[in-house]
Amino acid sequence: MQFKNIPKDQRPREKAIKQGLKSLSDCEIISLFLRTGSRYNSVLVLAQKVLEKIKGISNLSRINYQEILEIKGIGKAKATELMASFELVRRIKLMEKSKEKIKIKQPRDVFNVMKYEFENISNEHFYLMLLNKNNELLNKKQLYQGTNNQVLIDLRDIFEFALINKAQKIICIHNHPSGYSNPSKDDLSTTKEIQNVAQKLNIVFVDHIIIGKDEFYSLILKKKFKL
Repeated sequence: MQFKNIPKDQRPREKAIKQGLKSLSDCEIISLFLRTGSRYNSVLVLAQKVLEKIKGISNLSRINYQEILEIKGIGKAKATELMASFELVRRIKLMEKSKEKIKIKQPRDVFNVMKYEFENISNEHFYLMLLNKNNELLNKKQLYQGTNNQVLIDLRDIFEFALINKAQKIICIHNHPSGYSNPSKDDLSTTKEIQNVAQKLNIVFVDHIIIGKDEFYSLILKKKFKL
């Protein structure tokens, strides 16, 4: 059915006002952000194309700007508006996480805390997570940003941050934009260096987690985890 043939009270905006946002389908919600259709497709058809591209709304936050532009009928303005809505959701999730008292017991706990930090980025980012003796999260911080396949770090920054915050344990986390979480030779050597310095400073080096797409890798356990 063409959009113009949909009864006015059943169109997404009118339906949301009358029945509430919860009454809308995933497609209708996305159409509200797109606002208008294109020359060839209605706004609902465009919204459906977005859902097909990302293979379901659960993957919405993983799509990037260039992937959205690949959808025929979506230009820079619509793509930017969609990305802004995804970023808003990401920030809300991060705020909710920051209010929780988080305990890190296994690599998946690290991933669950950090996964939103690595959404929609195309270069490597390095984070440090600080824990107390009970494995409770004290603080986390992005220390470095690199290229699409490399990030350079300085051990002094890592341990200065840990010592200032009186951390007893640390976890390193970085991403591989390629999507594959297998460690490189540099990852292995860097991890060993951090581990050695931590031991000298009486700080427990818990793990180094590499986050890919739909997977992550624990360098301490030497094991890949799939989502």
